[in-house]
Amino acid sequence: TFFDGHREQFQDPTRVKVAFLTIDPKAIEPDVKIEDDDVRARYERDAKRYEQPETVSARHILVSVAATANEEEVALAQAKADDILARLQGGADFAEEAKKSSDDPSNKERGGDLGSFPRGRMDKAFEDAAFGAEVGKLVGPVRSQFGFHIIRVDRHEAERTIPLDQVSDVIRKSLVSEKAQRLAEARANALRKEVLTRPAGTDWKA
Repeated sequence: TFFDGHREQFQDPTRVKVAFLTIDPKAIEPDVKIEDDDVRARYERDAKRYEQPETVSARHILVSVAATANEEEVALAQAKADDILARLQGGADFAEEAKKSSDDPSNKERGGDLGSFPRGRMDKAFEDAAFGAEVGKLVGPVRSQFGFHIIRVDRHEAERTIPLDQVSDVIRKSLVSEKAQRLAEARANALRKEVLTRPAGTDWKA
């Protein structure tokens, strides 16, 4: 009676016992050979991937101005920016001044560091000033939609294409991985055919 009332407690799920072969592409990679011509052909095929746009690395100090600000508020903000610029020109440390005076909370604790960026990512007025600035020189105050910026460009990289010798190892590694994957798949398919043709009673462990 108990058994009939609690059959679900005694249910055993369907089970299967399997044997399998694993063909690991990683184990094949040491034997894979890739010619230099193959590397060059892949580099030329993916040439766009190795194009790097013009970039600048810059810091800024922002004196914010609301979009609805009146003339007096704008003038006060510009005067504050002028004072900051004067201190910098007098020898004040840019990073410390940014921590103390910038209204940009996203990077003031990093000394106003914006990192590296290409064209088309920043406010147009800010971008034009940054890309037109001389490395290491102060620029500003520059008015943008956010307020007045004082900018210092730390690095300016021209548009360029990464040369083959700098990426050949990465390309070669990728080609080795791809070829090993193909070889592993081909070997697995061949083993499958062999297994399917073996007679009943075959020693599968062997």
